[in-house]
Amino acid sequence: MPSHPRASAGLRSRGAADVRARPAQAHRRLLPAAPAAPAPAQAGRTVRAWFLHPHLRPRPLPRSPSERTHAAGRRSPCPPPPGDERSQLSVGRSGERHLRGHPVSVSLVIATFNHARVLAEAIDSALSQTLDPVEVVVVDDGSTDDTPTVLARYAARIRVLRQPNRGLAAARNAGLAATRGSYVAFLDADDVLAPTKLAEQVAVLERAPTVGWTYCDVLIETVATGARVTASERFGYGVRALDGWLFAELIHGNFIPAIAPLVRRTALDVVGGFDERLTALEDWDLWLRLALSAEARYSPAVLATYRIQPGGMSEDRSRMDRNRFRVLDTLHRNRPAALEGLGSVGRRIIADTHNWLGKEAYAGGDWGEARRRFTASVLTVPWQREAPMLLGLSLVRGGARAWTSANGPRKTGSP
Repeated sequence: MPSHPRASAGLRSRGAADVRARPAQAHRRLLPAAPAAPAPAQAGRTVRAWFLHPHLRPRPLPRSPSERTHAAGRRSPCPPPPGDERSQLSVGRSGERHLRGHPVSVSLVIATFNHARVLAEAIDSALSQTLDPVEVVVVDDGSTDDTPTVLARYAARIRVLRQPNRGLAAARNAGLAATRGSYVAFLDADDVLAPTKLAEQVAVLERAPTVGWTYCDVLIETVATGARVTASERFGYGVRALDGWLFAELIHGNFIPAIAPLVRRTALDVVGGFDERLTALEDWDLWLRLALSAEARYSPAVLATYRIQPGGMSEDRSRMDRNRFRVLDTLHRNRPAALEGLGSVGRRIIADTHNWLGKEAYAGGDWGEARRRFTASVLTVPWQREAPMLLGLSLVRGGARAWTSANGPRKTGSP
């Protein structure tokens, strides 16, 4: 199948594997974690990429007067240094949108696993978009129900990929690797989009070439009870910074449903795809990486419906906690300056992450890992109550195990 003309050679040749490898490759192109070293050869290519894709550079956002009024008080309190404004996108023939001289194209990835009962509604909402054309890629992640029969009804109107069951993150990555659009959005099989969602979001990004991604408000529906609430109400958008560089806001928890954003492909090329090691919160992990590389723009329109199904992953608190702290731990290892730059708030997050993972290791009898985690926690935030005590217990139990291994079990009597 043909690849997107501006996708990298790696993405064309290695597909989903290349999407997963992008975070390590993109590290040098994001916020530096240490004082600048002598520029490598890659630096020249990075500079050229910044000229071609200004949304990857820290630049102020051009706004219309109405947008400035709506956004007052909601912008991130830590904007990047100001710089020269970038030119607006050119508009081509009447009825046809253009992005820097090329026709705008949008790809929508739908990942599904045993959702035959509701899948058709999701696909219908994708095919009913007022923006035309939209490339719809459905990834069947090893379904064992009637999903193939449902997909067959749409024939040439969608593209279908099938793979053994590998999880939501892997399914989205497979779809991402197969898409060809300038912009990319994601839709779960049990959710639906408003007809104008993609058209409105494309218009936002076309008006602001320095913005890497945009997201809308979402109606959240609890299927079991029928309760409905918007994301803006549930997550308190009124007191959040919703535009610009969102990392300092997002680090406290995800408030952007996976179906809300539309993202420039070039931004995704920089940060990579979803982390397939995660079994939850893989969208939050991606939004955090995007928030470190590109500015965001919020639109208050409710343009999608997110459905919470009975028995969904969000109801498994231990699973959510485990993935939350693994996201934070990976972020701290890969981008330490991002968290440390938040001051005392960042240090507290780092210490809490070490504490949670230290307790997990302690409960599993891994005294060495527990000792390492609690030591790191105390060094990050010295004045704590529990961490020093658990560090001491880890040292004692680890020492006792080492002594037993060296000397054998203690004899209780003589022959």
